[in-house]
Amino acid sequence: MKQRRGDQTATLGEHALSARAEGSLEVMAFYGDWHGTRPLIPGEPLRVGRGPEVGWALGSPSLSKKHLEFRCDGLVTVEDLGSKNGTSLGGRRLRMGERAPVRAGLTEAPGDWVEAGGVVFCVRRLEAAELAGAQGALGAAPVVLDPAMVAVYETAARLAMGELSVLVTGETGVGKARVAEAIHRASPRRGGPFVAVRCAALPPSQVESALFGHRAGASEGATQDRAGSLALADGGTLFFDEVAELSLPVQAKLVQALEARAFAPLGAETPQRVDVRVVASTHRDLVEAVRAGQFREDLYFRLCGAEVRVPPLRARRGEVRALAAHFLASKTPERALSEAAAAELLAHPWPGNVRELKNVIDRAVLLAPGREIEVAHLLLAAPDPPSADPPSADPTAADDPRSRIVAALQACAWNQTRAAARLGISRRTLVTRLRELNIPRPRGSVSE
Repeated sequence: MKQRRGDQTATLGEHALSARAEGSLEVMAFYGDWHGTRPLIPGEPLRVGRGPEVGWALGSPSLSKKHLEFRCDGLVTVEDLGSKNGTSLGGRRLRMGERAPVRAGLTEAPGDWVEAGGVVFCVRRLEAAELAGAQGALGAAPVVLDPAMVAVYETAARLAMGELSVLVTGETGVGKARVAEAIHRASPRRGGPFVAVRCAALPPSQVESALFGHRAGASEGATQDRAGSLALADGGTLFFDEVAELSLPVQAKLVQALEARAFAPLGAETPQRVDVRVVASTHRDLVEAVRAGQFREDLYFRLCGAEVRVPPLRARRGEVRALAAHFLASKTPERALSEAAAAELLAHPWPGNVRELKNVIDRAVLLAPGREIEVAHLLLAAPDPPSADPPSADPTAADDPRSRIVAALQACAWNQTRAAARLGISRRTLVTRLRELNIPRPRGSVSE
C-alpha cells in the first residue's frame, strides 16, 4: 500500500501544472454542436452540472445536478461528485470522491480529455501573447487534444493574420474544411462571409456559373441574374474544397480572376472587382498533379502561399473517443458508448478518418435500441488483409475517384452502406457518385 501511495504521488508530480501568471487556464466543454469555456482560477473550484447551485450549469440531461469539479491548486485535478452517469478521465472511470490529475493542452503537452455523460471537457493553458488568435481558430474545431492537431490550429491562427493564400492538405475526411474555417474565424476578415465551394460536387455544366455567376439570358435556363461564389465572398474568405477536382479550363479562368482581382459573370461584358482571401484544400499531391499535367502550375503557386497538413485520425488516436462522444452528444445526449465499443473504435484504422467516425456514430445511434451503444451497433469493416499483389505502377491510381470507389466496394463485397462508411461519405452521396462515374450498382446480390 505504501508503494502504491508513492506511485500515485509520482503520477501527480508528473502531471503538475504551473499556475504562473503568464499562462491562463480555462476549461472547455463540448456538447453537441455547442462549445463553451470557463476560466479556471487557482484556489477556486469550478463545479459543473445542470443544477442552479453549480458554478457552471450546462443544459445536457446526461449531467447530474452536481456532476464534477475542476480545481487548480498548483496542479489541475478533476473529481466526480457522485454523479449518476459517472466521470471518465482518458477512458478510465473515476471513483466517487477520487481526485485525478488532468494535463492541460494547447501547449507542448498533449492534454487529457474528461467525459461526463454526453459532455466532453479539456483543460487548456493559453499564453495570451502567442496564442490570442487560436481562440478564434479553435471555435471551428469540435475536439483538439493531440499535439499535432494543436500545432495545426496554432499555425492556422498565425497564418490567419496575413493575406497569404493557404493550401490545406490531408487525407479525405480528416477535417480540412474545419481548418479552413478556423483560418477565417481567426483572421481580420472574420466579420465578412466565408463561402465554401465544394469542387467535387459541382456538375461540370454549372461550374463556371457557380464560381463567376451569370446574367439573365446568358444560357438556357438562366432566367435571372445570379451571383457566383467570388462575388458572394467579397470582403471575406473563399474556400475551394478539393480544388484539384476543377477542370483545366476552369482553372485557367480562376487564375485570371485571382491575378486581376476581377471577373466577368457569364453574359456580362464589364468585369467587377472582388476582394477575397483564398483558402483551398486537397487530398491529392498537387506537385505530382502539376507534373502529370492535371493541375496548372500557375494556379498551384497562387493557392500555396503556405501549406497546412492535417494528420489522419489514425495518427491522433487520443482524440477518437472524445470525437465519438462529441458526435454522440450532438445526436442523443442520453446515449453512451460501452467500454467494449470504445475499445473497438480505438483499434479501428479509420481509413475514412473523422468523417467515417461521424458516420459510424450516426449509424450506431439508429441501430442501438437501448441507452448503451455496443460493438455490434458500430458495423465497423474489418481491416483489409495483406495483399499478395504488387503495388500499382500508376502513382495516380489511388487519387482516381473511380478507382477509389471501386476498391472500397470490392473490399466491402459490394455492400454500398459499408463502402460509403469506408469512404467517409453518406450512402446517398455514394449512389450519386456511382451514377456520375457510370459504375454499375449491385442489385439484390448483397444485403444492405
